[in-house]
Amino acid sequence: MAIAHIRAKFSGQKAYFFGIGMSLGANFLLRTAGEQGKALTLDALISLNNPFDVWLAVNLMRETPYEKYLASELKHLITGKLSMPEQEKGVIDELLTKHRIDIEKIKLVNSWRDWDEHLTSKAFPGYKTVADYYLAASSLSKIKHIEVPTLVIHSKDDPIVPFECLPTSECLTNPKIIVATVEKGGHVCYFQGAKGQKRWYPFVSAEFLHAVIQVKEEGRRKRESDIREVELASV
Repeated sequence: MAIAHIRAKFSGQKAYFFGIGMSLGANFLLRTAGEQGKALTLDALISLNNPFDVWLAVNLMRETPYEKYLASELKHLITGKLSMPEQEKGVIDELLTKHRIDIEKIKLVNSWRDWDEHLTSKAFPGYKTVADYYLAASSLSKIKHIEVPTLVIHSKDDPIVPFECLPTSECLTNPKIIVATVEKGGHVCYFQGAKGQKRWYPFVSAEFLHAVIQVKEEGRRKRESDIREVELASV
């Protein structure tokens, strides 16, 4: 709906539309792109530190400080210890009420496994297991169906989405996908400069998207030229 609204605002103008996703946002972006295939209304995609297989990423995170931190943040979000807009509070209250989630058990959550037991499995009862839910939410099985130019970037030192999550071979079987890996970058950090005052991924992303625009513009000009030649030949 958002993309349709933006496209309507630019109706009649020459404009390209791109999607850039980070972490779970990248997973959602590529899963959606794979599901929609040629119907996708974006012209190119960039995926940063995508887990691809969310079930694998969750299991690799277990027993790490990041798991405890994220579980704690989600617990505080649900129990109201973190500030949020009233509209979001309403969504959470509806979630808790509709699925009869025990808020007292949520207050005791200390790990991702606790989170899955007391919330995920109850909020998504259509799945037989938590693993089924995470596998359904993953983009791994969808990337072969992506139909637009896509740049995948992943850092080998990512502590939250480990490098093992990157399905390089599976990505490269799709000719629309380019995979770029770097030694350092953390989890969507990619700082540069002596004091790390800048992040380099916006520049790389811009170069990729500029190249996509150039290729598309060359294709558009060729199509227009071919049409003119046909029209002249028919005169």
